[in-house]
Amino acid sequence: MRSILSFLLSLSSTALLAQTISGEVQLSNRKPAANATVYLSNGLQFTTNKEGKFTIDVTPGKYTLYSSYLSQSSKEEYFQIAENEQLYLKLHISDTNSLDEVVIVNSRKPQRIAEIPGTVYLINGEKVAEKAKAGISLKEFLGQLVPGLDYGGEGRSNWGQNMRGRSVMVLIDGVSLNSARNLSRQFESIDPFNIEKIEILSGASSIYGGNATGGIINIVTKGAQSKQFSGETQVGLKAGFNSDDYDWKIAQSLQGGTKKWDFFGSAVYGKNGGFYNPQGNQILTDVSQTDLQYNQTVDLFGKIKYRINDRSSITASTQYYNAGFQGDKSIHFGDKLSGFTTNNQDLLSMKNGYDSDVNPFTKRFMENISYQVTDILGGQDLFLQGTYRNERVAFYPLPSTIDNGDNFTSTYFNSTEQNTNYAGFKSVLSKKWEKLDITYGLDYDYEGFNSQLNIFDPVKSFQSSGLRNELIGQVDRYPSLYTSSLAGYFQGNFKLTKSLKLSAGARYQNIGVSIDDFVGSNQQVMLFFKQGSTASSIKGGKSNFDAALFNASLLYEFNPKQQAWLNFSQGVALADPAKFYGYGKYSLNSSTQNWDLSNSINVQDNPLQGIKTDQLELGYRYRDTNFKFQIAGFISQSNKNLLYDRSSFQVLVTDDKLRNVGLEMDFAYSVNGFTLGANAMVLSSKQKVDNKWENQILYNLSPSKISSYLRYDHAKFSVNFQNQQIFKATDNLGNAFTPYNSSDLNASYRTKIGQFNVAVQNVLNTTYQTLYSQKFEVIYAKQYYPKYFPARGRTVNVTYTYKF
Repeated sequence: MRSILSFLLSLSSTALLAQTISGEVQLSNRKPAANATVYLSNGLQFTTNKEGKFTIDVTPGKYTLYSSYLSQSSKEEYFQIAENEQLYLKLHISDTNSLDEVVIVNSRKPQRIAEIPGTVYLINGEKVAEKAKAGISLKEFLGQLVPGLDYGGEGRSNWGQNMRGRSVMVLIDGVSLNSARNLSRQFESIDPFNIEKIEILSGASSIYGGNATGGIINIVTKGAQSKQFSGETQVGLKAGFNSDDYDWKIAQSLQGGTKKWDFFGSAVYGKNGGFYNPQGNQILTDVSQTDLQYNQTVDLFGKIKYRINDRSSITASTQYYNAGFQGDKSIHFGDKLSGFTTNNQDLLSMKNGYDSDVNPFTKRFMENISYQVTDILGGQDLFLQGTYRNERVAFYPLPSTIDNGDNFTSTYFNSTEQNTNYAGFKSVLSKKWEKLDITYGLDYDYEGFNSQLNIFDPVKSFQSSGLRNELIGQVDRYPSLYTSSLAGYFQGNFKLTKSLKLSAGARYQNIGVSIDDFVGSNQQVMLFFKQGSTASSIKGGKSNFDAALFNASLLYEFNPKQQAWLNFSQGVALADPAKFYGYGKYSLNSSTQNWDLSNSINVQDNPLQGIKTDQLELGYRYRDTNFKFQIAGFISQSNKNLLYDRSSFQVLVTDDKLRNVGLEMDFAYSVNGFTLGANAMVLSSKQKVDNKWENQILYNLSPSKISSYLRYDHAKFSVNFQNQQIFKATDNLGNAFTPYNSSDLNASYRTKIGQFNVAVQNVLNTTYQTLYSQKFEVIYAKQYYPKYFPARGRTVNVTYTYKF
């Protein structure tokens, strides 16, 4: 470790500094912009103090500098500073340049939105905090604010929440949460209290690799916003006014530092009660994907940054996240499990007395360290990042039936636990000339995965109708797997003219998967219950495949307020190896009592493959003081498709082509404190079966939708009314989404002693089935546990925030 640090220091060694840039940032009303971000062309960022002032030590040279504050930006200042010189600059924030906001989500280096030839959205910290203080979960408010993203459900899982009808990659500080075993809990990863901003890129991306065919969502965590010791306290209560229908949360952060280093630390604790529908009846527990009733959340986060000098810095962050069931109330499956055996949801009910040795949870520990230095290796900027993540998840006990094919059947309860260990290293180099800039780098990722099936005492589960589950054993649920990926990428931008820019890039990725030998999960359960004595294994092995992805685009800037672009990009989707392999057809040999394997899906006969998607997009955006508008039309097509076997939930790769054609739009108009806005997506998803295009199956389908809002902002308070609508869509089997509409209302009031937020979700107490539940009913149609989940009824949320 000492040698690595010495190497980093040697890269960034520099003479003692005697040059200082100081200044102040003012808002359009000439008031100081406290906690505004000041950007220097060497890649470093600084934050203003309470008086809007800042001080930066630099080496002699030429620089550009500008500031941003709540999606508003100042003009760039160009200057040169000599040895032993001190400069004082004044920056004025103007809301006419919000397209100058900087994101990294497009090319993995800081880049102004106005320079990006694609559909990009930025949700700043103020908007994230506003939605969170209204009691809206991360996956829900992302669905409201991002046109191409499906509305999120109210449970633990974001299964089926696609972007532009395809899978979305979720990142935290540039590191993917999409594991090889897709657990659909990427949005159950961080409390919004710890989020600084969220960057979104719609559509396929060739720069990030696997499972980015629908888009990228990059969650940027908070860091110190001030060198002075300060903090934020937040308490909130959400209630639906039924017997135990209340949630509450408390959060605390502290920050501070010096010119050389700073820190940010936070702790969040939350506790949920029961969820009730508009009629006052409790919503049944989602025992398949799990829900958030009686859930307890702990999110501990810390970040420290050390500035080696004006050209380089090291940042390290650590997070511990633990969200799990903590209650004594769950599903009663009817007398003698009659609700399960007859597949009758009307016989199911919520009752007290639940007790299980294993409860659902999501536990994640993540460490991230990054190093950046500017002007090395011929004037290049270097960014290095190393990450480790351990993620453990568990599911609810649910009933299953085993059948040995020879007059033996039995019902028992089981639950799954899954464990993922991930380590990754990423490097980015970039250089900018007058007309050309390039970005290139290497990514390496390694992941190990294993899982267990918990088996509970059938007698006790049966006698209690599923309320009491005592663990009596474990078997393997999926084959253990190990994946490694090495990828190199290059992205270049060239100014053809003052107004026209050409961009192009490529990524080459080699992915290797190693699968252990595996006895089918059902056969392991049979052996556990003494049905047979041995079982044949499905052969494991290794599989490798390459993916070469390309992109090219043109961006035309009419003026600083508006641009248009034409973009071609490729993405690749990967079949979940755990659900792709490890399946076979078994029969019990009566003479040997061995479960003989007649055929299987194994690595040797079915090598892993990626499903490539080509996307073409045409877009336009405009922004001035009062009006913003963005629209993009797209078509994406794949030569294969991923489907699920609805009996075994195995992932299947078919030769059916998949095509999505759509239009997404976002606009807002502001005048005299009032803002009227809306975002929408119109989408058609079709698959080609037997040379005929037909509608995509419902659980993979994304319906068209529109979100609209009307808000009023005053110096001390704001009010916002939000409405969501999904439209009918029918699949090739006749299944259809039932349209629904819902509304939220929230208001905030700022005082000298803090800020109060009051919000009402589902204002009209509307009864509707969530989009997640509608997809869930189709894929789980053959399963005998709850599938219908209505939305939560009207709730009121009150949050108090105090900053010091």
